[in-house]
Amino acid sequence: MVSEVRFYPTGFIGTEQAAVLVARLCYPDNWKPETFVPGEQHLWSELGFSLSAEFVQIPLTDLREEAIKAHIDFVPMRTRWVDFDNAMQDLQKALFAGVIVAECCDPTGRQFAISKEFWGGVHGVESLLRGLLQTTYPRAPILLNVKAVESLANSLFVSSAKIGSVAKRRPGRKKGGGSWELADRLLFSEMAKLIKDGKAASPQQAAGLLKDKIQGTGAAHNKAERVARRFRRENR
Repeated sequence: MVSEVRFYPTGFIGTEQAAVLVARLCYPDNWKPETFVPGEQHLWSELGFSLSAEFVQIPLTDLREEAIKAHIDFVPMRTRWVDFDNAMQDLQKALFAGVIVAECCDPTGRQFAISKEFWGGVHGVESLLRGLLQTTYPRAPILLNVKAVESLANSLFVSSAKIGSVAKRRPGRKKGGGSWELADRLLFSEMAKLIKDGKAASPQQAAGLLKDKIQGTGAAHNKAERVARRFRRENR
């Protein structure tokens, strides 16, 4: 759950903080300080530094349980998680389309651009969630230009405003997406290996073998079916 120590040159941020920035700018009413539960602001600010976005749902669940015990409204926190997940998906789409360009540093400290095609594959999803380029060793932090991210967020905000005030939009899942889309896709490579090695006869069985890694609420078989359905849809 703890992220590696990373260095970001001036003017750059990691993918996790980029998603937080996009979420804050696109859904400002959902990110008002007075709506945060105790400890939540620290959690969001530490993503990509001492906490990994890949497992952020774990500390968020802990905060929710504490809020329930203290009779504090935790619904706004759940809304912010959906905002964050939507922002991650928007970042992936923008990177794949070449709207913004991500960079990395080689062992000598020289920056290089990551091809836009990279973001359409499994390693792209993993890298986005973990903030580290998964095809290098040691894993290199992904760098995003702050101004480019802000520009993307502003364009998304304007697009949303054209179809209705952002403040009036009901927080929730995007059609065809889902607040667990990125987390589900992170399991696809393991599912494919289980099927290839003959340890699972179907996506449903492969997902069932990985049930302890599947995020979300509800019965284990329902979560496994969700992941299997998405796996089949994206691997036709």
